Amino acid sequence: MILFPTDALERSEVERDYRIEFEAACAAGFNTALFDFDGLRRGDTIEQILRRVPQSISPQALIYRGWMLSEVDYARLETGLSSLGCKLINDAGAYRFGHHAPENYNLWQRWLPQTTWVEREKFEANGEVDFAPIFDALKQFGAAPIIVKDWVKSQKHRWAQACFIPNASDKSAVRRIVNRFLELQGDYLTGGLVFRQFEKLRHNEAGQTFEWRSFWFDGQLLSLSPNPVGAEKPTLEDVAEVASQYPSRFFTLDWAQRDDGQWMMIEMGDGGVLGLPSGIDVEEWYRNLKQAFDNDAVLASS
Repeated sequence: MILFPTDALERSEVERDYRIEFEAACAAGFNTALFDFDGLRRGDTIEQILRRVPQSISPQALIYRGWMLSEVDYARLETGLSSLGCKLINDAGAYRFGHHAPENYNLWQRWLPQTTWVEREKFEANGEVDFAPIFDALKQFGAAPIIVKDWVKSQKHRWAQACFIPNASDKSAVRRIVNRFLELQGDYLTGGLVFRQFEKLRHNEAGQTFEWRSFWFDGQLLSLSPNPVGAEKPTLEDVAEVASQYPSRFFTLDWAQRDDGQWMMIEMGDGGVLGLPSGIDVEEWYRNLKQAFDNDAVLASS
């Protein structure tokens, strides 16, 4: 079964941004169910949130496809589904691992840009930001350019105002951009601040960087898609090596090519919340997911 969020205006319908995926999942043979995403974010009762999810007589594996959730909301969803006899493919621990840099950086440091972080409790007290621990953490970058995000999300769509810091030693710029980032994140700030060295990436004449997104299910590659079309393909041995170490059943790995030609991992995450690349054949993707899902069910019952 696949769980999708309901539409914010039509509660009995799937969220409009997921309608194509919902139809493809049904066509591939998946059972589907809907839950109230906004209600989960508001803190509604779990019974109200999951009122459209049927009770399962026997344990049923369930894949989530929808918007990003906080660690707390994901764990609450997992617990509520469990009471209905449904078990999420990825538990809360696997979900957290994919999105929290402090949990996954040491495992994959070899493939990632230089990264450090500062826990929220170390820089924030009584609503005020203490920049001393932040400046101390940034010394390792020298004057290199960096980006700032929290454990889960960045403000990359506000690149110059709340994400990109051209010089890690420029304290004035660090203060300005970090303060704006914290303001925009507000109550949704997760964990603390993550700082990652900015790497120059190869790009085409239109400015599009050469990136690939891969989806994996139980160690099986579901898709490897370029952005833009025609981008040089990464070394599959490296991608497979990272995938073999990922403590999750359904996940994504994103790769990009640096100016020097080397490939690096730029993002990883839960397979349920990362978007499908533009131009991908959605129906084929869901057929591949269904085949991998059914193969696992056969192995589990044998």
